Amino acid sequence: MDCASISIATSSATAKRGVVAKRRFQRGRFELRDNGAMCSLFYEDVEGPDGSPKSRRVRHFIGNLNSMSERAGRREHDRIMHEVNEKRGSVAPAVKGRTFDDAVSSWRSAVAPHLSPSTVRQRESYLRAHILPRFKDEAPHALDLSTLQQFATDLRKTLSRKTTVNILSAAFVILDYARKCGTLVANVSLGARPRFSI
Repeated sequence: MDCASISIATSSATAKRGVVAKRRFQRGRFELRDNGAMCSLFYEDVEGPDGSPKSRRVRHFIGNLNSMSERAGRREHDRIMHEVNEKRGSVAPAVKGRTFDDAVSSWRSAVAPHLSPSTVRQRESYLRAHILPRFKDEAPHALDLSTLQQFATDLRKTLSRKTTVNILSAAFVILDYARKCGTLVANVSLGARPRFSI
């Protein structure tokens, strides 16, 4: 039998939790059946009869070994999981030693000594007062456009546009350095499109 979508009902306790802003990141499971059928197994969010969010287990048919290779099937599974996690608002957890705070520490030891004292003072002030309290334990790849846009919007409630831009610039300096060091970082910058609303 080939793979088909299946669902498993959640408990009533789960249904009463209400809307969850972000779901747990999932890698799903790649399944190669005896008949050569390849499937992705994962959970997706659906709306229950009462309007509350529920998780449904899905088995998605990818293809068969007589029409595609296992490697191609695994690549398709990875693509599917990327879309599923994006829809659920999930990002991969930070790898140990790869949080935003770790990126700041690397920048401080490798880059900051080559900058003028006034530049370092200003960036350290922004890091201490605004950036680290918000993103210290986040994975760098979690700081995407929507996350940083909300950060900018919150800053603008009490700070000028110029100061907000300077704070964002300080954050991007850290993220750019982390990217150059091989850390996975969201593809976003102040000059990217769509632009930030500040």
